Amino acid sequence: MLAWWDAFKKGKILNIFTYREREELIGLFPFYMIRIGPFRELRFIGQPLSADRIDFILRPGYETDVLTQFANDLFADSGWDLLNLREFSPLSEHLDMFTRILKNRGKSYTRAKDHACYYIPTRRFKDYETFYKTTSSRNRKGYRLARNRIQKEKNITWEIRDEIDHMLISEMVELDLNRSYRGASGSSFLPLKDMKPC
Repeated sequence: MLAWWDAFKKGKILNIFTYREREELIGLFPFYMIRIGPFRELRFIGQPLSADRIDFILRPGYETDVLTQFANDLFADSGWDLLNLREFSPLSEHLDMFTRILKNRGKSYTRAKDHACYYIPTRRFKDYETFYKTTSSRNRKGYRLARNRIQKEKNITWEIRDEIDHMLISEMVELDLNRSYRGASGSSFLPLKDMKPC
């Protein structure tokens, strides 16, 4: 979150809700506020399109109490107009719990299916250049712009690999376990012992 905030904080106001019991953190709601036209919108740090499935950070066993207090604090504050909870993790029960609280209070909200998280199936291409040449000029321009934006950021590198080693697979598995919703059992990857580098 801190790296995202350092890179994208321009024009945004940090707005983090924390809840504690006896000095122990039991709830964290990491938002920022941005003005969109005439509206002041609260968004998760990492939105839009920079986070991989976001969620409220709640200590197990405290979910209902913390979400209820968050709703109290949220509606007592008149400094915002819209609350945007896009890209919420579909494996989390927190959004359902929160919308039940809103419904019980007679608050209006809209829920819609989130957009798909796309990926590029590069296995059928010999290398990145072969893939790149098969795309439209518009897409190539988009890839170049994205690569240039990434290269301008601090501590971010752009890598194209011809081979996958166990270290990269370990990093991918860790990301998947921590931030993805693809595998209902917790991971969409095979056990490391069953993986072989390409």
